Amino acid sequence: MILSEPLFAIVRIVCSHLSELHPYSFLLEDEVEDPKWVDTLKETFE
Repeated sequence: MILSEPLFAIVRIVCSHLSELHPYSFLLEDEVEDPKWVDTLKETFE
């Protein structure tokens, strides 16, 4: 379990550098922006 996170990061980096696997790197990213409707909900409930 300790090694799973570094291995996951290595797989994501390799996928981002290979054009055939780039869609998989996009799916593995955690830096996805929230949709605009989520921002509207956040402003509503603040």
